[in-house]
Amino acid sequence: MKYLLDSNTLIYASQPEARYVQCRDWIERESVAISAISRAEVLGFHRLTETDAEFFATVLRFMPQLPITDAVLDRTVKTRQQLRIKTPDAIVAATALVYGLALVTADAGFARVAGMSIINPLL
Repeated sequence: MKYLLDSNTLIYASQPEARYVQCRDWIERESVAISAISRAEVLGFHRLTETDAEFFATVLRFMPQLPITDAVLDRTVKTRQQLRIKTPDAIVAATALVYGLALVTADAGFARVAGMSIINPLL
């Protein structure tokens, strides 16, 4: 694995608009994974439709999911201590850092996390 997909990349990939085609391309790569927290985020998305739920069920069935280990939690705590960042985002950032993966996200806020390698899937 080389890349960790952020929840927003998965959510955008589920949308039919042409501007999200790059996000759909990312979910088809073999070298990608998600954090366990992203599973909760996408399935708990407040505007989740039945079509979206089916899409995510299919994607999540085949995409590797990285666990929230003690090392990830320790890094999450350090990130939260250093930055004002939401816990789910801190977990995603920590997962990428602990596993040595580039984060594929459209959220510019991750740039504040030291040591992050970020790829914006919308560019």
